[in-house]
Amino acid sequence: LIHGLLHLLGHDHAEPGEKRVMFRLNDEIIAAWDDHREQTGQR
Repeated sequence: LIHGLLHLLGHDHAEPGEKRVMFRLNDEIIAAWDDHREQTGQR
């Protein structure tokens, strides 16, 4: 889901640099979502 949303926002991973940025953003968003769920007891 997040990967697809990043594409809709204009991110791509055709080049190595783009791939690093996109996958880093993907990981950061998932980590933030997980932290939020943990802090709010939604686990």
